[in-house]
Amino acid sequence: MNNFYTYVYLDPRKPGIYNYGEYKFDYEPFYVGKGKGNRLKNINGRSKYFKRIINKIKELELEPVTIKLKENLEETESFKLEIELIKLIGKKNLKEGPLTNLVDGGEGSSGYICSEKTLEKLRKKYSIIKKGFEKIDYKLLTEEKDYKNNKQKLEYKCPRGHRGSISWNNFQRDHGCPICSNILIHEKQRKKYLDVHKEANKKNYKILMSDGEYINAHQKLKYKCPKDHKFLMRRNDFQQGKGCPICFNESRSKKMRGKNSILIIQNIIEIKLLLKEGNLFQREIADIFYVKRKTISDIKNNKIWKYIKI
Repeated sequence: MNNFYTYVYLDPRKPGIYNYGEYKFDYEPFYVGKGKGNRLKNINGRSKYFKRIINKIKELELEPVTIKLKENLEETESFKLEIELIKLIGKKNLKEGPLTNLVDGGEGSSGYICSEKTLEKLRKKYSIIKKGFEKIDYKLLTEEKDYKNNKQKLEYKCPRGHRGSISWNNFQRDHGCPICSNILIHEKQRKKYLDVHKEANKKNYKILMSDGEYINAHQKLKYKCPKDHKFLMRRNDFQQGKGCPICFNESRSKKMRGKNSILIIQNIIEIKLLLKEGNLFQREIADIFYVKRKTISDIKNNKIWKYIKI
C-alpha cells in the first residue's frame, strides 16, 4: 500500500540556506526518517542525540520544523529515499553533516538493513548459540534471520518437549527450562524424603508427613517412635543418633530412681510444688530430700524429670 512517506526535522534555531541536491531548507536539518500515520510527530524510540536537540529547541519555547518530503510511497520507496537523503546530507557521528541519524537508513517495520560485515557477525554468533543449545539437547526454534542480539528472547524446545523463551545471556547462566527445573527439584526432594523414611524405618520410627512437606535436613520433621510418642526433630539430629526425647527422659528418670537417685516420682512432684511456691531456697529443699542442691536446680530447669509437669 502507498501510505508511507519520507520526512525531515529542521532546527529553528539555525536559519539559513541549506541546499542538498533538489531539496532546499530554510533551517538546518538534523534528522531524516520514513514512516506512516503519526510517526512524524512520535519521538518514542529516537536516539538520545535526537532528543537532546528537541529539548534544547523547546527550552527556547520553539518547536522543531517538520516537513514531509514525499508522500504516498511504497515502503521500499520510502526506505530508498531515506537512505539517499542521509547519505546526501551526512551524519553527525561520522562528521559528514548535521544529522543525528545513527544508521544509514532503511530501519523500520521491515527491519534494519545491516552491512554484510554485521550480517556475517550475526550469522557466526547465531551458529555458536545454536551449538550451545544443541550441546544439552535443546532445540533452538528462533531462525537465523530473526536473531538480533544476546538480550533478545530466543524460542526453544527442551529435551522433555517443553517450549519456552530465554535470552542467550540467561541460558549461559544455566537458566534453562523452568518446568524441567521444577520437576528436577521435586525429584531431588522426593529422593531425600525416601531416604528420610528409610533412616526412620531402620529404627522402627515413622515419618508423619508427606513428601510435599519435606524441604531440607534442617527443618523439624514429625516422627513417631516405637512407643507411639510423637515429636519434632531435625533430620541432622536424628542421623547423629538422637531419638525420641520422651523415651530418653523416661529412661533417664528410671536410672535416677535406681543407681543415681533416692527420689521417686512422688518426691519429684513434691519438689516441683515447693519450687513453684517459692517459699524455700533450693538448698533447703535439697536438705529435706537428702540430695545435692544441683539436683534441685536441674529439676527446676527441666534438665531432669521434665516429663513430669506441674
